[in-house]
Amino acid sequence: MNPSVRLEFKGIRAEEAKKLKAAKSTQNKNGNFVSKKQTMSTPINTLREKLHHYIDHVEDKKIKAFYTIVQTDIEEEDIFTAELKAELDELEKLNKAGKLKSVTLAQIRKEAHSRKRK
Repeated sequence: MNPSVRLEFKGIRAEEAKKLKAAKSTQNKNGNFVSKKQTMSTPINTLREKLHHYIDHVEDKKIKAFYTIVQTDIEEEDIFTAELKAELDELEKLNKAGKLKSVTLAQIRKEAHSRKRK
């Protein structure tokens, strides 16, 4: 007999208990449940520290797997091509020299509000 069929949680069948628990938590690949509330409310610095500690002590095959997941993000981090950087640098020089008409965010907001009122 399947042990999950026999398992009951406060009078609820195992599958229903699993759904109830899953609604309040996230299940990791080992089948363990981690509270969604706990994960969402944990400060970013704490999560970073935990990840650093995990990476420092985890086996090599997990590092390779983790890197495979984030590889695209790491390699595409620099979204500016050399051509785009050169163009932005040129625009910045023109702006500083007063040869380029530009507006501040405050000016844009003021204009937007005045158009909205009309």
